[in-house]
Amino acid sequence: MPPRPGQVVLLPAQLNRLAELFPDGAAVGISQDGSVISAFNGTQKVVLDAQGDPLTNSTQETYPKC
Repeated sequence: MPPRPGQVVLLPAQLNRLAELFPDGAAVGISQDGSVISAFNGTQKVVLDAQGDPLTNSTQETYPKC
């Protein structure tokens, strides 16, 4: 089923990393661009690639070596 407008699809590694970075359980706004997600809780912003690793440049995603 394709994502609906406004829907975000989290990969398991991203979900695990978000749980580590935002352990308080407070609301976190999440947006998605391809497989890169941005999360913001009002004070802290994090951009994660598909493997759940933080990115400093949200337009550059890292890929595992073949």
